[in-house]
Amino acid sequence: MYAQSQLPLYKMVMNSDVILIAQTTEFSYSNNQQNEFYVENNIKFGNTFTVLKNKYNQDFKKLKVKIETNNNDFYENINGEECSGISNIIEKDKKYYNIFFIKRKGKKYFIIAHLWNNILVEDLPFFENNVNKINLISREKNLTNKYKKIKEWFDNSNKNHPVGYMIKNPLTEEFINFFQKR
Repeated sequence: MYAQSQLPLYKMVMNSDVILIAQTTEFSYSNNQQNEFYVENNIKFGNTFTVLKNKYNQDFKKLKVKIETNNNDFYENINGEECSGISNIIEKDKKYYNIFFIKRKGKKYFIIAHLWNNILVEDLPFFENNVNKINLISREKNLTNKYKKIKEWFDNSNKNHPVGYMIKNPLTEEFINFFQKR
């Protein structure tokens, strides 16, 4: 379910300024009619959530975050089809979690990806570990070491290569030489 080929986790983490995990009962949706043809959709977080990444140290308690619509930064249908079918059976005795990938633009925050309502407690360590690893990789200053760590992470994730990351960052001579030696 969380294969890198289906879930662009590396790209989502690198494009996010904030990553929050919230139980389904700890956030609510609101719709604000802006004019006759546009409704602004927001999510308001409660008091209880886990922060995996917070680049600007923003306090998200009671803060409204805008839900982006389809554009270049939004990962459409990350959970497959939009209606819940047999594959998304919700059991009443289990707690379900949501993971929000949030980007700051100016002084506003926008949700760029939302893994909704199918993350169980036993799935959380997978996300926490991988987000922490990706955050460590992003802080690496030496490009050779950085690309080596990216490659190791992708190899360990499920044999994918970081095409999305490399497109955003031009190939350097150091990077090309690193892979020619292999």
